[in-house]
Amino acid sequence: MVVELLANSFGSSQYRNTSQNNLTAIQIEYRKLTDFYDQFFTIFYWIAGTIAIPMNVLLLYLIIKKSPPSLKVYKVLLLNQCITDLFYALSITFLQPRIIPNKWAFAYVALGPVKYLGSEFAYETYCVQLHSIFYTFLSFPLSFGFRYYVLVRPVPQIKSLIMLLLSLWSIAIFQHVSFIFSEWDSKKVLAYLAINKPHYNMSGLIVSGNHMLEKPMTSFVLATIVLPMFPIYVLVVYFYYKVEGFLTANADKLRAQTVKGHRRLLMALTIQAALPVFTIFPPIGIYGLYHLELINVTVIEYLVYVLFAFYPAFSPMITIYFVKPYNMAIQRATGLYVRSLTQTTTGFISETIGGEKQLEMRRPIMEKLGSSKRRSQKLHRETKESRPLQTHFPDRHST
Repeated sequence: MVVELLANSFGSSQYRNTSQNNLTAIQIEYRKLTDFYDQFFTIFYWIAGTIAIPMNVLLLYLIIKKSPPSLKVYKVLLLNQCITDLFYALSITFLQPRIIPNKWAFAYVALGPVKYLGSEFAYETYCVQLHSIFYTFLSFPLSFGFRYYVLVRPVPQIKSLIMLLLSLWSIAIFQHVSFIFSEWDSKKVLAYLAINKPHYNMSGLIVSGNHMLEKPMTSFVLATIVLPMFPIYVLVVYFYYKVEGFLTANADKLRAQTVKGHRRLLMALTIQAALPVFTIFPPIGIYGLYHLELINVTVIEYLVYVLFAFYPAFSPMITIYFVKPYNMAIQRATGLYVRSLTQTTTGFISETIGGEKQLEMRRPIMEKLGSSKRRSQKLHRETKESRPLQTHFPDRHST
């Protein structure tokens, strides 16, 4: 059985007739394969982290320093998303986990710098990573709901929004603490692996894990992460169509700029909500098949979180691109902001990008001033033409 599993893992039939006496040789060969995978996928973790961490720090700066008054309330949600993504990026980059399904247990191998701090710290870092993923999903409907709320009701107070976020976070904190206390002893994890996967050579690796039967809280935590996904995305789709329907039905009553702004932010949220469809859901599905032993490909142990790692790299890029004040701030800083100057009749200069709104607001005043000036000039001409010619009388003292 073990030899058959190993043969499937390697994708070759050379081990099918290997006896149990040669298990040590198989472990050596298998360790060579996993060592290669360790080095190969670590590169992708560092690539994702090198992008994700600076991008989220940049976005954090833009939200704090470059948000206009119109984003005063909404930037609370942007900060919430950015900080969550930053914690996620930091935890997954320095942990670089490899997850090994093991019947009723899960083993987590730390490949990143966290491994030098021991299995206990590695497990706590894994909990932070899982907590960040869970809270990210919980927050998805909130941003969509906010866009609809401000269309039909007054903008909520910042205090109310913070309280709502804290309420959601309390759920995620409960899940986080529960998962911390569901840790299984690392020595027992290694012993369990040695029984069920004897061809694995785990010597020298930093391993932590959970056992669903020994630690029942593990099953509860995993259920709280997986089961809410469907209702969360139902809410996302619901609010998307409510916002889109409202904008379409009231397009003639709203300013064109307002409709454009809402649709731009809605597009950003939609793309961000769709990212897990490509970076999270597929590896979870493949991992489920691997855990059920329907497929046996070792590379899946790495792919799950490597793909996860790119989510916090793409998310801030989408926000910066679609939120115009942040986009413009980046363009100014990089010299891509081209200023086209237009001389107006009143002598003030308008930037073709930043000053269009100001120019549009001044245009009625300019037209009114121009009309008044033309009327004044016309009245002056008419008065001059209608004035009688003055008759010149010579000075009676003249000779």
